[in-house]
Amino acid sequence: MLIQKRKNLLVSVVILAIFILMLLVYFNLKEPRELPITGDIVSSYNNPDELKQAAELIVEVAIEDTKSINFENVLFTLSKGKVKHNYKGETVDTINILETGGTGEININGRDEKVKMVFEENEVFNENEHAILYLERYEGPIVQDAYVILGVYQGKFKLEPQSKKVIPPNHAGKLEEVLELKDLEL
Repeated sequence: MLIQKRKNLLVSVVILAIFILMLLVYFNLKEPRELPITGDIVSSYNNPDELKQAAELIVEVAIEDTKSINFENVLFTLSKGKVKHNYKGETVDTINILETGGTGEININGRDEKVKMVFEENEVFNENEHAILYLERYEGPIVQDAYVILGVYQGKFKLEPQSKKVIPPNHAGKLEEVLELKDLEL
């Protein structure tokens, strides 16, 4: 009788442990909730020439590494890129790019929740992506030694690495018409 009670208790503990483990796996593997961000752009650009005039640095980069940063409950992404070609400004081998948005945990109504922040339907960089960037030096409290994209996302033109086909930013007016490298007039 005592042995049967111990067996039942052991089986109950094992089942409870498996259930708790399944819950932990479920909540850690669950896709983050997408959280769209909208906002005003301080400086807006209508064409590649305006971007070219305002940029401190124009480069083609291949993204090697990305890291999410939670600053005052807003997510930012710091990407390290290898410079493939420098079109304007200081010649550098690698560059740090700070973007608004990314994937990480923020506090929502007193609970930490994993989210994916996307600014105006323009996702931040992922590793191994290529792009032409129009940049200015970042000045602020989040990171040191980084650049930001002109017009938040307007100066970011992703490239398909093999074909060099340009993927323009969303919600960027006439800049969305840029479909080939020659359209950037570099």
